Amino acid sequence: MLLSSVALIGLFLGVQALPRQAPLPSTPSKAACHRSDALKRLTFDQDGKFKLAVFSDLHYGERDGLDWVQWGEDQDVNSTRVMDNVLNSESPDFVVFNGDLVTGENLFLSNGTSYLPRALSSTISHSTPFASIYGNHDRSTNISHSALYAAEKSLCSARGLSYTLRNPSSADDEDGQFNYVLEVFSHRKKEQQAPELLLWMFDSRSGIFDDASMYWDWVDPKAAEWINSTSSSILRRYPSLGKTLPPSLIFVHIPPSVALPLQASEVSNNASYPGINDDDPLDPQGQHHPELQRPDQVWWEAVKGTIAREGGEGLIASVSGHDHGNDWCARSSSVETTICFARHSGYGGYGSRPRGSRIFEISQLGAKGRSARSSGRSLEVESWIRLEDGAVANLTGIY
Repeated sequence: MLLSSVALIGLFLGVQALPRQAPLPSTPSKAACHRSDALKRLTFDQDGKFKLAVFSDLHYGERDGLDWVQWGEDQDVNSTRVMDNVLNSESPDFVVFNGDLVTGENLFLSNGTSYLPRALSSTISHSTPFASIYGNHDRSTNISHSALYAAEKSLCSARGLSYTLRNPSSADDEDGQFNYVLEVFSHRKKEQQAPELLLWMFDSRSGIFDDASMYWDWVDPKAAEWINSTSSSILRRYPSLGKTLPPSLIFVHIPPSVALPLQASEVSNNASYPGINDDDPLDPQGQHHPELQRPDQVWWEAVKGTIAREGGEGLIASVSGHDHGNDWCARSSSVETTICFARHSGYGGYGSRPRGSRIFEISQLGAKGRSARSSGRSLEVESWIRLEDGAVANLTGIY
């Protein structure tokens, strides 16, 4: 379901609509663009902090071409306002678009990618660097992950800000190749300096089609090989790391299948984990192929064995969207990693709760008088939800 009950009530009661948006911007060609493609190295600030905001499930282009066009345009206006408010309140160093940037099944082939500039506009206008991963609604008859990526990279205003990458070696499925890792360094630049933090982005593929045989709704198993080879490359490039990767955050739109038993055992009947849990049970990877048991297992085993390491010490959290009604973080001894949901950010898509963004603030221990932990961890991480009205919810120390 893509239309909330609140929106339906507004339609039938004749609630006054917001002003109609301006026409969709055209996507300029690179030939006419004078902005540099050069990307700055991502770093902690001089106080040893790195703040990241997650915008998930924006669903721009809702209802385009259908009867309720004005309703869809109003939702886009509201979604942009949410992001403006979050960025003004938090001033993050980086933004992750965590999938479902558009509602692809409602778009025409002629304008499918034209909604992307609108979805990115708030972050770009704040000159905040960002990276995108894609969700199930980003792929349908008239749209694909590949088309959205091409549109993002051709957008003049995104040059110098877009860190999104495509790795053909990470998946056989061309719409599942957006698996990549970003390195975040200390503010103090040193020769052969190793990164302090890794941001892993994974493409859970999927799509909106009547026939589930037309898509796979889990990370391509080939990504496991890519994780192992990429990790080895990082360790060779930075000998000071020894045999251990820096702490990592991973982002994937559809939650891993291990999130489902975690929800059942630790969240549904346990008030100690803050956050909403309206989508219970959640929809994990592989949901639309029940004939297969945990098809994401090959990928997740590589995450656990290479990124998280024994005991899960290497993985700060795995962050997903997809389930608009969830924004909790939880872990258990059996899963050994923290699973988090990002807050539903967009007014498109189902859900009636206030919108917002999950924020991560990562602090270097030992910087600015912060003492290192006896556990040997080099980072401390807090996370919270910044709501559209400026309120803060669910402040949690997760690492």
